[in-house]
Amino acid sequence: MNNDLGYSAYGWSVDTLGWKGRAAGISVAQVAARIAAARAPGEIVLMHLGAAPDGSTLDADALSQVIHEARSAGYGFVTLGQL
Repeated sequence: MNNDLGYSAYGWSVDTLGWKGRAAGISVAQVAARIAAARAPGEIVLMHLGAAPDGSTLDADALSQVIHEARSAGYGFVTLGQL
């Protein structure tokens, strides 16, 4: 459903926690594992690229692995407008 300005609200089904950064003990492997554990049709993954207080980019670093694993498991990707 859109509001008067044409925007739609979407919630996410999994937060990678990559935004916490390496200093908080999060790793690329943990980011990928959180996404894989929640993998399901219609899943919306919340990722932050470059938002970690320590400057790490865990979500960006995990992205190619996440895409490869999802495609290998038979999943594809769509835009939010296609949901």
